[in-house]
Amino acid sequence: MPYRVSARDPEVLLVTAGTCTCDCLWYHWSSQGRIGTVRIDDCGRPFRTSAIKGLPRYTYDALNSRWEHYS
Repeated sequence: MPYRVSARDPEVLLVTAGTCTCDCLWYHWSSQGRIGTVRIDDCGRPFRTSAIKGLPRYTYDALNSRWEHYS
């Protein structure tokens, strides 16, 4: 991975992920034409993005601390 981090010098990444048809588990990265595989996970579970075609959609209302149906 092209970033070097430490407890004193953390790196904050903004990840925007979307999919139309797959249930994706994230292990691969790319940055400025470079690619690779590294295990960055959520307490041992890989980050995941799933398609929602035909499923109900929800958005999180942080102001009221609740999930709301999105139409």
